[in-house]
Amino acid sequence: MATTNCHSPIIVPFFHKPSSTFTYIIVDEKTSESAILDPCVDYDLISGRISSKPLDEIIDFVKSEKLNVKWLLDTHVHADHLSGLEHLKKNLPNSQTAIGENVKMVQKRVNKFFNPVRLDHDGSQFDFLLADGQKIQIGDIAIKAIHTPGHTPDSISYLVNDCLFVGDTIFMPDVGTARCDFPGGSAEQLYRTIMDKFYTLPDTTKMFMCHDYPPEYRGKEPPRYLSTVAEEMEKNIHIKKDTTMEEFVKFRNARDDALDLPKLLLPSLQINAIAGKLPEPEVDGKSYIKFPINFF
Repeated sequence: MATTNCHSPIIVPFFHKPSSTFTYIIVDEKTSESAILDPCVDYDLISGRISSKPLDEIIDFVKSEKLNVKWLLDTHVHADHLSGLEHLKKNLPNSQTAIGENVKMVQKRVNKFFNPVRLDHDGSQFDFLLADGQKIQIGDIAIKAIHTPGHTPDSISYLVNDCLFVGDTIFMPDVGTARCDFPGGSAEQLYRTIMDKFYTLPDTTKMFMCHDYPPEYRGKEPPRYLSTVAEEMEKNIHIKKDTTMEEFVKFRNARDDALDLPKLLLPSLQINAIAGKLPEPEVDGKSYIKFPINFF
């Protein structure tokens, strides 16, 4: 598995092909303390079965390298895959889960959409809720949470020295930016996130993608996960350094109007809003995913 050395952290990417998602292990080489970012499990929409197979490679890597995983992190409540936070926590007992504090806003919407048996919208399903600018540690390395709304209101990115894990905000320069049409999303906010919080960082800052949706011209080359602030400002097909808010918002909203909803939107919201746990069992002891009729 390829690794990227970013000053002191070692960064190991894993790719989940069904959702085009990158999961990262961030390691402090001195202490072997580490964090896992945006892990995925599989969900079969027809059978309703969940499989943790995508996490096997990650757990095997953790064990083979004798890593001490301290943090399990999501950048936001994903809408295109089910989070692997809960499965990893069960298998990595020293770990704690964390997400941005605005997850509470998303939980309120999930309550409204799905009318669950019980869903506390205080974020208590996660071990920690991270505020804008708050730092957590792996060994001597600080991981800084940065509130980066636009795609969703709870979105955060993680800055580790000169490495920025961007979540669903910006993509590779030839792919563009994340959609903003989910409840609480805002093209205006995403513009401000990218211009004020990303493009003000040093040009050499490395940007680690959460997703890659390769254009056809790339052919069969592997998905890409690494860019820089300078590359994005110069080449991003949706938002360069001189793109105006009016231009971006007009383009982004028109593009979003033409997009289909993610295939796993409904199960993802119900699972991911509660840290990858299953919904509260009903009277028969089983957990259910709900599909409201004619709601969206």
